[in-house]
Amino acid sequence: MLARRESHGSGHEEITVRIEQEEVDPEKTPLIVERARHLLLVVHADRQVHLAFREALAGTHWECRGAPSARTGLHMALERRPSLVALDVNLPGLDGREVLQLFQGHPELDELPVALLSGPGGSLTRLNAVAAGPYETVETDTPPRLLPARLDRILRMAGL
Repeated sequence: MLARRESHGSGHEEITVRIEQEEVDPEKTPLIVERARHLLLVVHADRQVHLAFREALAGTHWECRGAPSARTGLHMALERRPSLVALDVNLPGLDGREVLQLFQGHPELDELPVALLSGPGGSLTRLNAVAAGPYETVETDTPPRLLPARLDRILRMAGL
């Protein structure tokens, strides 16, 4: 900014202010990115599954976090308050039904929608899901372009 003061013979002063525009370096300017509206917590022992979901949801209105165990998933759900939990029923150490009971039995998480993860084809997990209760399933091989819509549908079915 440059200011210049001029005095005229009539007793009036004139102040001229010139503001110079700064050059913006696009490499150093942070991009404004719309924040994700929904958080998906993927509880699965395989980090590759976490990464696949994270990559599939990149640039969408979903953010993804991964938990490698039921215990970590429970803690993360309490801390992060996800919109939806995608849960592997074959976690090491705990049966999928036991993990579901942990989520359902916790007063702060009992309303949290949980979808059961199933592998490619997913028929066995679907049978387990039917036996466990009214849970939706999400296949780990869902095409990335379809995944956000699938998760949105699960939230709508849960009334969220």
